[in-house]
Amino acid sequence: MRQLTLIATTLLLTSCARQETTVVVRGGLATIPGAQFDLGPNARVGRARGSSLEQTLAMSAPLAGDKVDASSGEPLRLEDEDGNITLVSRSPRHVLFHLIRTLDSGEDQLLYDQVLSDATKNEYANRGLDAWGAVEFIKSNQKNIRALVQTMPLGEQTPGLMTQSIGPNKFRLTANPSMASGLRYKNAEFIIERGVCKLLVIR
Repeated sequence: MRQLTLIATTLLLTSCARQETTVVVRGGLATIPGAQFDLGPNARVGRARGSSLEQTLAMSAPLAGDKVDASSGEPLRLEDEDGNITLVSRSPRHVLFHLIRTLDSGEDQLLYDQVLSDATKNEYANRGLDAWGAVEFIKSNQKNIRALVQTMPLGEQTPGLMTQSIGPNKFRLTANPSMASGLRYKNAEFIIERGVCKLLVIR
C-alpha cells in the first residue's frame, strides 16, 4: 500500500481524451521553450457550473453561467447534441480548473479520460498497476491537492509562482515558497499531448 501511494504520488494523472475535439494551445505556455501545439476540430458550446475556486481558475465571465477563458472568450467545457462533453485545456490553469470541477461534480470518468495524461496511464501500466488508481489517489488526497491548487488560483499566471519547462512539452508549476509552508504537495506537472494540456504529476 505504501509502495502504491509512492508510485501514485510520483506519477499521478492521465487522459485517454475520448473526445479530443477543440483544445488549441496558444499563448501562456507558448513562451516556454519545448512546447509544441496542434489544432483540433471545433465542438458545440456547453454550460458548466462550479465552485468559486473553479471560477477563479477559469477566469470566468458572467455570461449565463458559462465558464469561459477571459483571454479568448471561449468556454472551457463543450457539449455536443448527444451530451458528450469535451474539456478545453490549453494551459495548466485550464487543467486545474477541470481537476477541481470534476472532483466537485463527481465526474470520475471525465477526470480519467480528459484530465489525466496518457503518459501517466502508460507509466501505471508499465509498472503492472491499474491506471484507475491515479483517480483513486486524487480523490483520497484531494484535501491536500486542493490546498496546493489554492496557492495557484490563476494557474501559470499566478504572481510569484515558479513555472519551468522540464522536458519536451512538459512543465512544472511550483507553489510560491511563502505560501507553501505546511503543504504536503508543492508541485504540479503538466504535459502537452496532441495539442491538449493534461495533468502529469502532483508531488
